[in-house]
Amino acid sequence: MTVMRRAILYLTRKRSRAVILLIVFVVMSVFSMVCLSINRAAENELNKLSETMSSSFTVEMDMDTVLNIGPPPPEDLHYLTPEVIEQIETTEGVSAYYTQHNNHDIWVDIELKYGIYHDLIKTPIDGDDIDTYKLWAQTLLTNSFYGCSQSNMHEFFRTGAFELIEGRHIQSRDQNKVIISREVANRNGLKLGDTFNVRVLALQNDEYSLYGSLSLEIIGIYQINFNQDANVAEGENANVLLTEYEYVESAMFSDMYTSDFLEQIYNCALSGGYNDMPHEALPDYLNTDVSFKFVTVFINSPENIDLIINEVKQLSFYNEDYYNVSIDTDTYEAVAKPFRQIQTVMIVLIIVSVIACVVIIWLVSSMWAKSRKKEMGILLALGNSRRKVLLQFFIELLIICAIALVIGTIVSAAILGPVGNAANAAVAPDPNADRFTYTFDERWNLQFSVNAGEPVNLTYYLTALLVVITAGIMICASLISVAASSLRIMKLKPRDIFSKW
Repeated sequence: MTVMRRAILYLTRKRSRAVILLIVFVVMSVFSMVCLSINRAAENELNKLSETMSSSFTVEMDMDTVLNIGPPPPEDLHYLTPEVIEQIETTEGVSAYYTQHNNHDIWVDIELKYGIYHDLIKTPIDGDDIDTYKLWAQTLLTNSFYGCSQSNMHEFFRTGAFELIEGRHIQSRDQNKVIISREVANRNGLKLGDTFNVRVLALQNDEYSLYGSLSLEIIGIYQINFNQDANVAEGENANVLLTEYEYVESAMFSDMYTSDFLEQIYNCALSGGYNDMPHEALPDYLNTDVSFKFVTVFINSPENIDLIINEVKQLSFYNEDYYNVSIDTDTYEAVAKPFRQIQTVMIVLIIVSVIACVVIIWLVSSMWAKSRKKEMGILLALGNSRRKVLLQFFIELLIICAIALVIGTIVSAAILGPVGNAANAAVAPDPNADRFTYTFDERWNLQFSVNAGEPVNLTYYLTALLVVITAGIMICASLISVAASSLRIMKLKPRDIFSKW
């Protein structure tokens, strides 16, 4: 009689024991396939996040050090000029870059959100300069008007704090284009294709005046994905009216061409040599010594980020006395946290379920083996090798494994959706908590903090690979159980088995 036939006959005659093992294997297979599916979905999402969030670093000028030394600027300070940025962009492994101009005070001929200056205009104090308040009520500071190389690469959009809902983003070749918030657009009755004027506000002879005039076309409108009022109410400015430019909705994104033009107007105004330059004369007035305070570099492979950073540091402009390099990991860690929690829980569940099932199978197999001493002795006495006897026990478990795998696959496919939704809900951020908070640094630059990622909405699939992995786990568990439960008895000789029976 063949080993396979003996195994099948034993299982059909000892149905109760076979059913017990079948139940154990079904439970293990379901746990394994469901947990592996959820773990795989979380891993895939982490890989996507790694490509979009953790694969960038920023080279930034240390303004505190530079300002403490100059003016004039130190001789060994080399600025981030367009030529330097081109060298960085062509470094092997670099996929894109982002930089911006933060203009000086920009006046817009549209209404911003009601703030301190509007309040002072409405309820002036004796001696107040109402005209100056009117200027500041429609003025954006450095932190509110951004000249972008590509606005979609701006951290506000990359983190999801801002989201473009109409039109398109600023591109590198744009001229006189702007993106505004939905709140500003609604307040002023503006839509895509509309224009408004901007001017430069500069101090001359102890008096603020407006210089130049440039018409900007609205090509995009964004929405803010968090509650501004909640951030203000919980901050240091709780219950205090903010200045117009401190409201996040006031932020505007323009192109570098426009930014350079406005910067040149400002420089001319400060030098006292300002003339109202016609727009068509712009190329003659643009500052040829354009430089930037930072550049954010995006790379193809996150695992090579340290290598690429070292290559950038070898470029002639870089001096560690004046530049800092930072990897943006805070945003990635906040968004990745729930997916890592899912992975951890699933791995723990797989390990616990496998260990528990191996122990149960081992106990059942040990009891099974002890009750089969006579059978073992007879098989060995008839000339069957110990390897052949162990193979029969192993085949018996393999048959049960195969049946359990089929049942487990059906059950897993049926419950994967509800279990996955439960996993999503378990690690989802608190819906009542603010996803983003913002502050202003010492130079009034707007700083966002990502408190948590978006609600977890992973989709789970039961693939053939996961079924194969589960089958491998079950086979290994069967091998361990057979070896642990039978080897001690199999070391005995037939006469020893019969003498103890």
